[in-house]
Amino acid sequence: MKRIFKLLVPCIFCVAIMACEPRHINDNLYDSEVYIINGGYIETDMFYDAEGQFSLPVYVYCGGYYGGNPTVSLQASQGALDAWNGSNPDNQLKMLPEDCYSIDPSQKEMQDERATFNITFNCDALGNLSQEDDYSDLDGYCLPLELNSLSEDIKVTEKEGMNTVIIVPEMSLWGCTLENAGVSDLSLADMKDDGENIVVEYTVRTVVENEWEGAVKFAFNTESEHAAYELLPEGSYTVSGTEGKFVPGVSEVTFTVKIDKSAMTASAYSIVAKIEYAGGFKIIGDDYSVINLLNRKFYDKSEITVESCNSYSDDGWNPEVTFDGNLDNFWEAGYSGHAHGTTKPPFEIIYDLGKEVSLCGVELYFRNYRYSPGDKNYTFTNDTKAGHWEISSDLSEWTRVYDYDFGTASREPGPYYHEWPAAEGRYLKFTVTESNRSNAANLAEINIMYR
Repeated sequence: MKRIFKLLVPCIFCVAIMACEPRHINDNLYDSEVYIINGGYIETDMFYDAEGQFSLPVYVYCGGYYGGNPTVSLQASQGALDAWNGSNPDNQLKMLPEDCYSIDPSQKEMQDERATFNITFNCDALGNLSQEDDYSDLDGYCLPLELNSLSEDIKVTEKEGMNTVIIVPEMSLWGCTLENAGVSDLSLADMKDDGENIVVEYTVRTVVENEWEGAVKFAFNTESEHAAYELLPEGSYTVSGTEGKFVPGVSEVTFTVKIDKSAMTASAYSIVAKIEYAGGFKIIGDDYSVINLLNRKFYDKSEITVESCNSYSDDGWNPEVTFDGNLDNFWEAGYSGHAHGTTKPPFEIIYDLGKEVSLCGVELYFRNYRYSPGDKNYTFTNDTKAGHWEISSDLSEWTRVYDYDFGTASREPGPYYHEWPAAEGRYLKFTVTESNRSNAANLAEINIMYR
């Protein structure tokens, strides 16, 4: 018995010591803490001012050994902003005013160790804050938020980017654009033509697929500082409408204008259109379209032939080269020893267009070198001094439509424009009556204009 007792005493002593030792069963478990899942620096998805508001969720999670759901809060923090600016000298941010956002809720008891806070941005307040039409300066503002635990036994993580969130709102201007806005210099050949009318379409589009309601007003033939010529005569055009409606799913509206060609008697017009928003949308970019239109087309040179010419030199400078598209070739009147035909004015070239055309003018280029192409010596450019243009339908009766006189001063090779009221004819006669250099005359290229 004594022997057994002696054996038990050490065992009892060890058990007693172990009973007094602290338990270490939880030593390897993490302390519970809360953190933001989508923390750090965030630029929101793009949203538009027309939406009114935009919401972004911030997710909070509780991790570690804990059996309950702590109460947490999310609040705007100057300290979080100061920390960001201190670490990012090249991206200094300012805090958004309080009217630009709301936090719902400001504090919350977690459920299943999770909580979601909804950050809602006020588009009107952001628009008022911005000093730029496109809100591009909003990227200098942010909403710095800091996570707090309101439960004593739960702390907020100290890990960077998980205890704060810096949110930069990316708001863009929602609006519409006018296709081909601004100023264009065109001729009749550039315009859509249905035979009797010039047809101009003005399409207004939303910046992305439309989800809201809005409207634009359309005005035509209005005064503009960008107009280079006179406006269209009143009564010479019709407009498909003066207001266009946008509804969800409709992202563009088109206004169609038809202009009666027979009423366009001037050599040039400015075609002016303007749009303005009528609720819901803003106009992005220029809100006007001005087409400074030269009321003419260039006749197809492949349809032109020379009916006759009373003078040209024998060096290959015949009248056919005046519509070959090459400015280095030129017709030259015949001169002593090198002449086909007369060597004294008047010199004549008669062009045959192959059919009756409403002729309204010509574009002209003259000799652009003295000895060889490219020398830019314009000594002989002004050989042709004065003369006139005539039109005929049958080669027997001619109508004089334009008189020209370039004077005696030196001049550039071109272009020069001789324009007259449109007149019907198949044949066009170019006549030189005076020269600036003995009896010399030349013409490098002609573009015949018609309507």
